[in-house]
Amino acid sequence: MAVAALASPTPSEPFLGWSQAHHLEGYGFVWWLKGHGALVTQTTVEHADAIFTTAISDYLDDNILARHWGYLQARGGLTLVHDWRSVRSYDQAAAADFVARMRRRPKGYLKLSCMVLPTHNTLVRYAVHTASAIASLTVGRTVEITASPAVALARAGISATPELTASATSR
Repeated sequence: MAVAALASPTPSEPFLGWSQAHHLEGYGFVWWLKGHGALVTQTTVEHADAIFTTAISDYLDDNILARHWGYLQARGGLTLVHDWRSVRSYDQAAAADFVARMRRRPKGYLKLSCMVLPTHNTLVRYAVHTASAIASLTVGRTVEITASPAVALARAGISATPELTASATSR
């Protein structure tokens, strides 16, 4: 199934006013908040496929973990906030690849993971619950699920208007 892009390639609330977004084709937006040791993402596609999985996994592995691993280790790991409210469906192969990529990462890479999902999307919620169980076994952390981006950001200790890092590749 092809990636279904939503109408506008701009972040939606509460991220509309956030600057320094990196747009990942086939996924959405990412913000690296180095001071928080956090990666915040917001999807703009309705279907998660191989392009989706590759875009976010490559970005996380190549631009965040590879470049900031020592810094993140000193902070106790990476904080992730994923806003996946736009996602309505996913490919099984993409979900399996997402989990496989997670398993290959160093133990302890994840300090906190919060997923924002709509309450009515039981298909995607089930997939995230499954991934959370695997994360618990492989990286020692579960994925917290909420329907509110504000709750996820608060849980991660991030204000609604954080100080943003100019580039994920800056040191």
